[in-house]
Amino acid sequence: MRRFLLILFNLLWVASGFAWQGTLQTRDNRVASGEMFFHTADTLIVTPPVGAAFRVPLAHVLQITFSAAVARAESPRPLLTLRNGSTMSVQLRSMDDSVAKFNIAHRAFSIATLEVSRVLFRVVPEFHLNKIASDRRGVLLGNGDFLDGDLVKLDNHALQLNSTLFGLRSLDLTNQAAALFLRPTVASTNLWEVQAADGSVLHTDTLAPELDQLIVHDPYFGVFRIPLNQLLRLRRNRP
Repeated sequence: MRRFLLILFNLLWVASGFAWQGTLQTRDNRVASGEMFFHTADTLIVTPPVGAAFRVPLAHVLQITFSAAVARAESPRPLLTLRNGSTMSVQLRSMDDSVAKFNIAHRAFSIATLEVSRVLFRVVPEFHLNKIASDRRGVLLGNGDFLDGDLVKLDNHALQLNSTLFGLRSLDLTNQAAALFLRPTVASTNLWEVQAADGSVLHTDTLAPELDQLIVHDPYFGVFRIPLNQLLRLRRNRP
């Protein structure tokens, strides 16, 4: 009877649209694939293609990969990455050597520039990013060249760079500068890393499932609600 009720509850939850297909890895390296949903805030129900549904405490989860994330078009807005690895698509207002000011979904943010790792002003091929040493500072140009130097200031149209070789340079964000590199990232001290289909990466100590979305609280970006069909990966930072 108990097994029947679990199966029935699973079918109802799947029908409601709050379940997803994915692959789960536990902290003791067990792997399971199938339909999943949050039974409670700290428990998952997994239904494999063959066999009965079973519970997995969230405390036992190392990583979940979501199979059916809905791909989004690349955002025309810059992608800002902080030192802890948190990344969001932003509307840049200004940045200098002390503070970065930007908007996310009509919310205004001011963050110390010391907390910013890099800013991608457009889509940059991975092989260009992989060529750049993590501790290198400067601007990657659209043609793949790199100008070493220190940021002086930027607004939503152009940036000024104190180039090591060429002195003060002004670079257009639309046609010239592809990315700004300020400092390397460091390992996040938060328990969870949440990756979304739009390129966002958030870090949080708590996960709060609510119907068809996951609520996360990033220490820098604040509270965000991510639809389950936009999640790519949920990964534990500390095994």
